[in-house]
Amino acid sequence: MGQESKLWERENPTLTEWDRFAHREYIRLSMEKDAEDASNGSTYVWDKSLEAHF
Repeated sequence: MGQESKLWERENPTLTEWDRFAHREYIRLSMEKDAEDASNGSTYVWDKSLEAHF
């Protein structure tokens, strides 16, 4: 877990164990996804022009 995550947890003392777990899992999964995309040679870039205009 990175320093930013630890700092976030310390700055939010009212977090429950579930909140801390969910935050760590979100970070872990996003890093896993980034690594998977890199290994696939993905160069996907979010195209805001494709967003629905409501």
